Amino acid sequence: MAAVSSWANAEIVHSKGLAEIRINGASASSQELAQAEFVAKENSVQRFLAEFRPAAAQVYANCGLTQKNIDEVVIDTRTRPPKTRQGLVQVKMRTSIDQVKLDLHLNSCVKPTSQRIAIVLVAREQADTQSHDTYKAFFGQLDKSLGAVFVAKGFSVDSKQDMEIFSGGIYRQERLVRQYEHSGQVNWEPARIAGFITNVDLLVIGYFDIGRSNSVSTNNLTEVAVSGTAEMFDMVENVVVASTPKIQLNAEARNEREAINEAVQLVVEEVGIQLTDKLNAYSLRAGK
Repeated sequence: MAAVSSWANAEIVHSKGLAEIRINGASASSQELAQAEFVAKENSVQRFLAEFRPAAAQVYANCGLTQKNIDEVVIDTRTRPPKTRQGLVQVKMRTSIDQVKLDLHLNSCVKPTSQRIAIVLVAREQADTQSHDTYKAFFGQLDKSLGAVFVAKGFSVDSKQDMEIFSGGIYRQERLVRQYEHSGQVNWEPARIAGFITNVDLLVIGYFDIGRSNSVSTNNLTEVAVSGTAEMFDMVENVVVASTPKIQLNAEARNEREAINEAVQLVVEEVGIQLTDKLNAYSLRAGK
């Protein structure tokens, strides 16, 4: 199975929360305890986002949960007995967070955008003749899957301008549209890619290497290994505005087609969430 962040495809994630609030008397009232518990719950959400989804943390900073809706997201808590000292009450807890409900809240904070996005997938090293079909299948499926994620989140994807760059050419809608030099090392900068695309506000660019072996382990499975990163390029400002950490994963299946589909799903689960967070954060900044 793949090496993928455990939170990326998890509906329920876990965190820790801490709160310290000032109290009026020698002991905390029920109202003060309720406030401290709310602050600890929110702190657990903030800590999870800060560690694993920093772009989403930017969205949350502008649109936090309230006492009315936090229990829809923080669905379970294990709270230590409160400690009171020097006019403060301290609450520590472990929490279970419904990531689906959290995403619904985060998405509700971002107004629908008219910004148009194109997806560009680039082979970091030139694909040889043997791996050409692997790149073609992987990039084609990933393009469709990422586009579906962005559309579902309310973004406008100009799929007619999506590009796949590998093995000596640019492929758009299943046809070769332009040749480029055979240098052995592909170095496609975002600004260069932008020269082939018009009337788009943002480019989502994924740079990937794909490797494969015919059989692995004792089950004679086919393995596809994927590594890479993704960037978001502002076509108006002509600058990279966000990038994801490097991903590295392996997918195994009975044949290459199934392994490619599994690899695409894993990339979408990990990178798709990060890119959506970054697009949401960028939309908030752009709307100000």
